Amino acid sequence: MNKVVITGVSGFVGMATAQYLLKKNVKVIGIDKKNIPLRHYNFEFLELNLAENVEVESAALLDADVLYHFAWSGVNADVRNDYPIQIKNIQMSLNTLVLAKSQNIKKVIMLGSASEYVRSGEVINGYNLPNPIDAYGASKCAAYLFCKTYAEQNNINFVGIIATSIYGPGRDDNNIISYTIKALLRKEKPSFTLLEQKWDFIFIKDFLHALYLLGLSGKSGKNYTVASGSYRLLHEYVEIIRDCIDSNLPLGIGEKPYKAGKVEHAIFDINDIIYDTGFKPEYSFEGSIISVIEYFRTLGNY
Repeated sequence: MNKVVITGVSGFVGMATAQYLLKKNVKVIGIDKKNIPLRHYNFEFLELNLAENVEVESAALLDADVLYHFAWSGVNADVRNDYPIQIKNIQMSLNTLVLAKSQNIKKVIMLGSASEYVRSGEVINGYNLPNPIDAYGASKCAAYLFCKTYAEQNNINFVGIIATSIYGPGRDDNNIISYTIKALLRKEKPSFTLLEQKWDFIFIKDFLHALYLLGLSGKSGKNYTVASGSYRLLHEYVEIIRDCIDSNLPLGIGEKPYKAGKVEHAIFDINDIIYDTGFKPEYSFEGSIISVIEYFRTLGNY
């Protein structure tokens, strides 16, 4: 890859992907609704609201090798069931494919979520029927189907990703990992359900490597699962975090009821991405979570 486009470049995954590819001497064109503090000789920023506009006159986009579509509104838990916000994401994603066609971009890689499939009760492998848990997951499903259909009709090389939960320094949206770390660093007791879910987490460095490999050799029409390929019960992850900070701190496991009234799992089969790209996860949770804890320490609030 010589040139890529990243939508949602101001987000956690978007920014990390830009920085990763710039280190590999790839030219990056970042698209977002707001400017970002990233300055690099090989980086160009386009301020663009893809939900409203796809008419772009920029030679920088022409003939890019890959467009990574990460832009999405309403990711945080408190707005995942805001239907008007989530529905707008479907049009924005389709607009992104229209932009890719008009600029002759060679491949589009679209980021999906485990939220589309965890209610199915099956191991997630990229071939499951979707069964979303919320409006966020439902809109991800719809956006993927709209974009895949448009891509097939317009001969666009289109690759889907079903991503497990991603963690790493810089992500702070009150997900279970950031919530747990911040509470424990403040010497507060975090409160949870029984945390009986079987769950897969992937470290950001492994995820970025997977994105790069899919850009190089991901096959059009496939919906790849990107995860570590192993899982634990959620309470085990929380206990590892606690022990890394202070093993004497209490955990409020079981203090909250399950929202959906049932336990839902996120177990992934990653054989397709291994076979097609040679991807191999390298980072263990125990080894990598230390860097996330230190990131929050450096914020200076603890």
